[in-house]
Amino acid sequence: MVAAGGTRRSKRAKVALARYVPAEEESWTASPHDSSGVVVRNTTLTACPPLDHSSATDETMVMDSTNEDVNISSSRRVSDVAAATRVNKARKGKTKFDDRLKDLMAFKEEFGHCNVPQTRSRNNKHYSLGFWCRNMRQSYKDIKGGRIPRSKLSEPDIKLLENASFEWNIYKKFDERFKDLMAFKAEFGHCNVPKTQSRNYKHYSLGSWCNEMRQSYKDIKKGGMPRCKLSKPDIKRLEKAGFKWHFKR
Repeated sequence: MVAAGGTRRSKRAKVALARYVPAEEESWTASPHDSSGVVVRNTTLTACPPLDHSSATDETMVMDSTNEDVNISSSRRVSDVAAATRVNKARKGKTKFDDRLKDLMAFKEEFGHCNVPQTRSRNNKHYSLGFWCRNMRQSYKDIKGGRIPRSKLSEPDIKLLENASFEWNIYKKFDERFKDLMAFKAEFGHCNVPKTQSRNYKHYSLGSWCNEMRQSYKDIKKGGMPRCKLSKPDIKRLEKAGFKWHFKR
């Protein structure tokens, strides 16, 4: 290769730099001023072989492989823990449903029905059970509406509740309530369902509905807005069944 000006540059081979380490040697020389010998310490430089980076590379590869194995093992442990957690939650949820169903059966055995009152008062003995029943009804409603249920409710659980005469809708429409009223009349011979303050009473909700019908009828007669929807055909059906608009409890 010729540079500008005609000067030829020589190619220099790149040579790895050698490392030198001092090596000390001791020798004996006679001093001209003293008959005793003097130790002279001569130092020479000895070249060391170039560094071998292959061993470092191998060590790095071993460390990377070890770290990778550790990461895989850690990921597997995390996955196993997550799977175990899901299984425990499923078992816990099923156990909770079974426990609540037992409580519901105990309530039914005592009061003859599954209409557990759901009140805001935590002093109520069956407060938590009533709240659970409300969640079951809402979850059933969500399932029927194609939505994600509020609480887990499987088909076998639905069957168990229905076999126990659990009512999915305690706030029924007029036709459904009228059927309940006719069933009450067939059992007791009249339509005077008592309206009590005790929510544990078997016909508590039916008594409340009858009271609302009477109040709505009173509002209509006064020319006001009825509390509940009550049409003229509905009024005739109730009167034909022997329903009394004025009932002293």
